[in-house]
Amino acid sequence: MSSVRNPPKSTDVTLSRGELWLVHHVMVERLTGHDESEPQPWWALNIARKLEAGEPTLTTFEAWRLRRDLLDYAARDGTPSSDVARARAIVDQLEATFGRVPLS
Repeated sequence: MSSVRNPPKSTDVTLSRGELWLVHHVMVERLTGHDESEPQPWWALNIARKLEAGEPTLTTFEAWRLRRDLLDYAARDGTPSSDVARARAIVDQLEATFGRVPLS
């Protein structure tokens, strides 16, 4: 007997043009800066591809990984203050839409 796996449910997220740019920037940075000895961060590739296709949707897992990456980006020295504010606003929206990350 074969089992059929349903794809994870995706939820639309409403982001401004600037927020979309920031998410895409952080995901591309994640893809190009990952340690080659580790597997490629597939969630970052999924998110970037969806944004490039004009489909701003996220699974819960993608939202939680994006949240982590946005917080890391916002905490870095040298991140422009406008990006910090925008990243935190996106994180607030992700938490309101998807809930808090377990054990965060």
